[in-house]
Amino acid sequence: MLTETLLTIINRNADGIVVIDEDGVIRFVNLAAAALFDKPPMALVGEFVAFPLGTGETVEIDLPRPDGNTIAVEIRVVEIDWIDGRAYLASLRDITERRQAQADIALRNRLIEASGSGIFITGVRGEARPIIYANPAMATITAYTEAELLAQDCRFLWHCNPDDAQNQALDQALIDGAPCTAVIECERADGAMYWAEVRLTPIRDAGSRQLTHFIGVLHDITDRMYLEAERIERERISVALEKERELRVLKDRFLTMMSHELRTPLSLIRLAHDMLRQYGDKATEEERLQYLDSIRTQTEHLTDILSDVMTVSRGDSAEAEFMPEIIDLITYCRDIVEQFQINYFKTHKVEFECDRAVMRAPIDRKLLRQALTNLLSNAIKYSPEGSTVRFTLTSNGHNGNQAIITIQDRGIGITEEDMARLFEPFHRGRNVETVPGTGLGLAIARQAVRAHSGTIAVDSAIGQGTTFTLTLPMVEVRARG
Repeated sequence: MLTETLLTIINRNADGIVVIDEDGVIRFVNLAAAALFDKPPMALVGEFVAFPLGTGETVEIDLPRPDGNTIAVEIRVVEIDWIDGRAYLASLRDITERRQAQADIALRNRLIEASGSGIFITGVRGEARPIIYANPAMATITAYTEAELLAQDCRFLWHCNPDDAQNQALDQALIDGAPCTAVIECERADGAMYWAEVRLTPIRDAGSRQLTHFIGVLHDITDRMYLEAERIERERISVALEKERELRVLKDRFLTMMSHELRTPLSLIRLAHDMLRQYGDKATEEERLQYLDSIRTQTEHLTDILSDVMTVSRGDSAEAEFMPEIIDLITYCRDIVEQFQINYFKTHKVEFECDRAVMRAPIDRKLLRQALTNLLSNAIKYSPEGSTVRFTLTSNGHNGNQAIITIQDRGIGITEEDMARLFEPFHRGRNVETVPGTGLGLAIARQAVRAHSGTIAVDSAIGQGTTFTLTLPMVEVRARG
């Protein structure tokens, strides 16, 4: 019989132990073996064995259990002396998890071997990073054989261009033991160049945290790079063609505007000239002065048109000519509005509103006057007689540092189609009909506002009117204490 101490030792053994006599009958089962069979020890004693017995060999079997499942068991059998003769001692070990791990490793290996991406593993030998494994895709991508890849420092893959910043980043990552992803140009064994995305991942010992390996993944992205280059080139050509089209449209609009806007004043000048030439000696002094005034008025109109064209053509150079001075913005705006009130009192009502006592701002008098004059002129020009144009001046808060100017009319409004191109030079709304204009006023206004580091916005509804809102930086005014 087994001594109590020996029985305790055997029962505490993690491996299952089964003693089988020469007739194949189980004579002893420890607790670990009973757990493998999922039966009580006494239920197993006396049963015939259901697994092979080959002494001195290690075999693996699938052991069925009462619940219908099976577990993988490794069995090693040795011959021993037993109480009443010879017997066999079978050592059983549950290897289900080990077998699953082996299966997982085998699956990963097959996936790595079958991967279309190049995968390589490097060792760490001082400063060297030799390739110790490369999957078949690495050989396909680089045109090197597996034997040519193995034992070479992985840096040879991208050192055809050692001065490239991306290549240097990979080199530094190998020194620092840090992860890195880079897009680099490489050279195949046959001399052909290709683009690759390389991702390096350091592997460290779980205990010491010492760097032991690098896993590298190399993707051939040559086709993708070529497609991206083609896409960029197509976009560049598309942008160039669009700019050319815009210039062509701008030129057509300019020629249309000039031919239309210049025809009327030139015709009036010619008419006045012809009348003076043919009938000047017969005309009264008053009539001659009217003809001369007409020539002067139309000449000034032509000068204004050319001035507007020159202003728009200078474009961003307006900022270089920007000459601001700190002024009282309230007085400045009120003077402009009063001039319109005098000139248009018979046709329109122009109102001025301001809810601030002091507003000082760095203003270029000439530029801002041009912007406000254009906006007020448009508001009157596109509004019916007898309507009101409202000019409002305020700030964005009691101590606000921005002046807010709004010019509101009750005119024809702006269509949604015209909104996107509202500030383009020579562009005129589709609903202006026969109202004269060059299409330069809003473009000039926007240039002037931008020169002041401000913004201009518009809100409009067909048949209800339009509101332009200008936002300009102000000088902080401190209260006296």
